[in-house]
Amino acid sequence: MTGVAHTAATGAAFGAGWTPCVGPILGAILTLASTLVPDLAEATVTASWSNFRPYTEDHLPVLGETGVRGLVLATGHFRNGILLAPATAQAIAELVATGRSGVDLTPFSVERFRRG
Repeated sequence: MTGVAHTAATGAAFGAGWTPCVGPILGAILTLASTLVPDLAEATVTASWSNFRPYTEDHLPVLGETGVRGLVLATGHFRNGILLAPATAQAIAELVATGRSGVDLTPFSVERFRRG
């Protein structure tokens, strides 16, 4: 077998102090993948990668200006980041370029956590 195969997974939540460990997750993915494509059982893993998907307690992203001059946030999308990227980019680009966004970003303000 020749070529490259890519696998991916999502959906783990971890608390403070968690250290990323790709090994067990990668092993489970490869086991499943090799049941679907038996030749993958003989494949060599040449690289692996892990990252975080930030999310918020209310499951809404944090978008907009902060109390720090020049600091604009666009984070906390979790799994929806890929889906919301175009709309987020447009809103934040408008905000940075003109000082205003065509979308009301108030519901997504980081200040909502201060308000309780």
